[in-house]
Amino acid sequence: MLETVQISIAEKNERYSVLAVIESANEEYASMSDPTFWQGYEKSTKWTVTTDENVIRIVAKDDSQSQQMIGAVLYVPASETGFIKCEFPRIRLLSVPPQHRNKGVANLLIDFCEKRARSEGHRTIALHTTALMTLARQMYERRGYVRYPEIDTELNSGMMLEGYRRDFAD
Repeated sequence: MLETVQISIAEKNERYSVLAVIESANEEYASMSDPTFWQGYEKSTKWTVTTDENVIRIVAKDDSQSQQMIGAVLYVPASETGFIKCEFPRIRLLSVPPQHRNKGVANLLIDFCEKRARSEGHRTIALHTTALMTLARQMYERRGYVRYPEIDTELNSGMMLEGYRRDFAD
């Protein structure tokens, strides 16, 4: 567990740094994916991280002098419009590059998103993952997330985004 990690909302001028962290964390999945799917995924990710004004970019930085970005996640407010409709806020693109994994960074980012959802009056938060991301699914399930097929989404490439949700105890 890292003792010196700061979690905060990214500044607008950090969007490309957030994208670099996400790309670094997801690099390992490129070789396991259909190339056509992966090109579309990368294009969508870049647009969402650098341009989409509806998402909140949250970053983890080490608390050293360098303030190195060591993780990122997007918090997506509840929405009845857009590509994926969900009545709950969502966690999206949770990303920790391999050299920073198994130190608690992902859990700190998820904690931040869950606290934000609760502070906005939500009793549930949701997310999507894929069959490729077995370790991520195990982590979500350990945290109390359960399958939520109502928001499953099949992409044009045939890739299935599997919905999960966590209901907060009072």
